[in-house]
Amino acid sequence: MTANRTTPHGLNLENVLDMYCRMTLVNFVIAAGIWRDPQPELRVDLLALERQLVLTMATTLVNDAVPAYTIDLSQPAESRYLQVSQDFGPRMRALTGLFEEILIAFLPNALLRQLVIRAAKVSLRRVYDEEEQKELKGISESTGVELYLLVALNNFLDCFLGCTSGAALTRPSAPRHRTTDGSVSEARLMHFRTLDWGMDELRDLLVTLEFIDSKKSGKRVLARSVTYVGFVGTLTAVREGLSLSLNFRPNHVCTTRSLRWHQFLVLLGRRRSIGSTLRAHVLHRAPRSDSTNAIKPSLTDQAHRLSLVKTSPCYLILCDGVEVTIIEKDLKYGKVRTSDNYMVHTNHDVDHPITPNPSEYTGSSMLGHEEWLEESTHRKAEFEDKWKRYQQSDQVQAEANGAGNSNTAISASLDATAKVPATPVLESTLRRWVQSKTTMAECTHFACLMDPVMGQIRWIQRGPAPTLE
Repeated sequence: MTANRTTPHGLNLENVLDMYCRMTLVNFVIAAGIWRDPQPELRVDLLALERQLVLTMATTLVNDAVPAYTIDLSQPAESRYLQVSQDFGPRMRALTGLFEEILIAFLPNALLRQLVIRAAKVSLRRVYDEEEQKELKGISESTGVELYLLVALNNFLDCFLGCTSGAALTRPSAPRHRTTDGSVSEARLMHFRTLDWGMDELRDLLVTLEFIDSKKSGKRVLARSVTYVGFVGTLTAVREGLSLSLNFRPNHVCTTRSLRWHQFLVLLGRRRSIGSTLRAHVLHRAPRSDSTNAIKPSLTDQAHRLSLVKTSPCYLILCDGVEVTIIEKDLKYGKVRTSDNYMVHTNHDVDHPITPNPSEYTGSSMLGHEEWLEESTHRKAEFEDKWKRYQQSDQVQAEANGAGNSNTAISASLDATAKVPATPVLESTLRRWVQSKTTMAECTHFACLMDPVMGQIRWIQRGPAPTLE
């Protein structure tokens, strides 16, 4: 007897799959021009039904492992993503109405919406990097998703993210790991990361990618990335010696005119997107098996170079296991902060004014200025409080055991930047902090821990199921 499988919301899974097949057929009929819908409001209802269906399917994935795929960089760019595209093709095609649904929220007028869509099909034809362009063409051909939608995904994705990222001195669950130079490392900085986004439909496209170059280094993994199928840039990645993540920054110091011009050129494929910039940094600078003795740039050097690259405003978090650096990035430059024990960042500047200037905002935040600032500040404060309490409790215990020197050490340990030896947290403790409701909220797509010393993703978990309304 076959078990009656249900979603977390109690819906029969077989019924959900039946709905999925029906909606796929409807999409095909409309796309093929067999049925010309004379009623725009009916098309809106179909989009709403499709979105509800995808959200329902997303709830079934909450407890599923994030699938992993190998991307061989020695293969032709057009065929690298063939396997993942074949596996996720039906799900990607089910989301082709998402672009129109987003436009509905901003452009109620159906005629104007159609003009924008037609303009997008003509103008959104390429990304800046030729290799990435070939990869997107291959994904488009194998999935049946129009190229302009994939270009839009790759150039828009970093404009809507709300995240928590940072690093903390951690004692791994399996503490003794041998590094590439033969030395043994125990406590080290581990990079924690959550990615929050309001577009729940993309949860179903979440994957981890392992990049190899079979012709140069066999099956050795050069880098690992957590991403969405169809997005060929990098927002979260790790390789030996470096982990990085990107957080959305909703305000800027540069002029709005210069920022909009930059974004326009990115959309047209005349400049790199931030995701493409980070991908180039991770993959093109990955250490090779025949260059272990080569001098590698320090984390500070890498941060300085990235801070001068022209990109949309964002926060970049870099870690090498010894130090963690956060770049408060504006269009042409960035402020760099570094620590050797702990740092966390969410989605506001460190010296953010109490009364924000509306002209400094990019306009892509879905929250109001005050609500956004309060939410981001609260997330950061909650995580910092966990670290401070942990350090304080450890110092108090040391005092009780006669290992402490003075109460000054206790007070100093409350400051994440204080020049006192920090006590490493257990890896299980750090994971529990990341899993807290404040950090891992309903809009969280995934959370993970990355180990830049070993070049590994130590742990990854999907976010909570989205609420079906």
